Amino acid sequence: MRALTLSQPWAGLMAASVKLVENRDRSIIKREDFGKPFALHASREIKLEIYELIYEIAPELRPALATTKEPARWYQLSRITSAVIAVATVDRAVDDYDMLDAELGAQRRWYVGPLGYVLRDVYALPTPVPCRGYQPFWTLPLAVEARVVAQLGRTP
Repeated sequence: MRALTLSQPWAGLMAASVKLVENRDRSIIKREDFGKPFALHASREIKLEIYELIYEIAPELRPALATTKEPARWYQLSRITSAVIAVATVDRAVDDYDMLDAELGAQRRWYVGPLGYVLRDVYALPTPVPCRGYQPFWTLPLAVEARVVAQLGRTP
């Protein structure tokens, strides 16, 4: 299974299906990998300054606006590091900002380009699987893949 390492808190947003567009400055995922499940890996560091950017883009995610005392699922996932936290599928790539309104709807706010990979079928793992990450689009070690697949209840 292939994997993509994302810095936190971005990985948490994606694992919770809040942000479904992964921005890149160049192509890193081959077309033959579209439609196939891949692992979302959370990097070893949390970039705390990114939380404010997230709240600017999506004010409703700010904890002060939450209706419960428990942290939102995306926030909980954004605090996990050095682990596979979800599995997702690349649906397509988008690179034309003008066409994104119709294609992405509310997800347009997460697109900054120049290339965006649109995800679908995101599944947050019940138990994160510790693993070292790599760049750009890499292959999981077999032992890690087995632990991820076991949580899916099916073969990806």
